[in-house]
Amino acid sequence: MGVRINPCFRCPLRQGCDLVADFRRRASLASAVSITFRCAKLGAEVRRGRRIVIRTPVRSHVAGSPDDPEYRIAWREVSATICSAQPDYRFSCVVDLGQIGEDGLAKGVDPDAVRYRKTQSHYRIVRFLDEPDAKFCDSGALLRDGKCDTKDRERMCKQLTEACGSEEWRAA
Repeated sequence: MGVRINPCFRCPLRQGCDLVADFRRRASLASAVSITFRCAKLGAEVRRGRRIVIRTPVRSHVAGSPDDPEYRIAWREVSATICSAQPDYRFSCVVDLGQIGEDGLAKGVDPDAVRYRKTQSHYRIVRFLDEPDAKFCDSGALLRDGKCDTKDRERMCKQLTEACGSEEWRAA
């Protein structure tokens, strides 16, 4: 009978990690079926601004034509940025612009509507990218090319600046 070791189960850092073998050995000595522990290695990687690759569902038309009503759901790997991270390694993220094309969406669905991902478990991460962490503006929105990347791209930062009066607030 196997032992489930959390958070090692389906962890994106599992390859080459010594913790799995160590906790598997400890579990067999204690006759445990499941072990849960806090992983400092995973906790350091699942952080705000970290660049990752996740799998996302997209529509794949059977006949190859977007007008064809028959489709199946396929999975596509897309790059994203972690926007919030929780102590239990759960996170929410924003998929990069252009990663989810209109060909993979239902008719009339805005790609921006599906770019912003809800909270999900760490095992949804396929791999971590070797890129610098993304930056965020003062209002908490992801910055891309010096502009806020939000559903309301311009409004969020403009409202924040107007509400706070001036740049002096940002320096405080």
